[in-house]
Amino acid sequence: MEVLRLEHVEKTYRANDHAVKAVRDVSFQIHEEEVTAIIGTSGFGKSTLLNLIGGLDQLTRGKIIVKGKEIHQLCRKEMTLFRGRNIGFVFQNYSLMPVLNVYDNVALHRCAGQL
Repeated sequence: MEVLRLEHVEKTYRANDHAVKAVRDVSFQIHEEEVTAIIGTSGFGKSTLLNLIGGLDQLTRGKIIVKGKEIHQLCRKEMTLFRGRNIGFVFQNYSLMPVLNVYDNVALHRCAGQL
């Protein structure tokens, strides 16, 4: 079963008169029970791509479909609920709960989505 699909996803940031493409025409699918890694050197858009997939940032072009829902069509409240029930994040700045072990930190979103 497909759990994630990206179709021609792009993210462009605008600063003054300059446009910077952080993510360019990314397309792929991930199926249930697949293990996938996003790798690359610093500054190549990995974090931006993950923020787009998690609905934390708005894409410039394309589609992101998580469990059959095109997430960027959801309003802010719907996205927050959907994220809480379906997407888990461990941020690179280590925003972890110090009283929880690794498994519980990763699983924490499941509990938040049930509130």
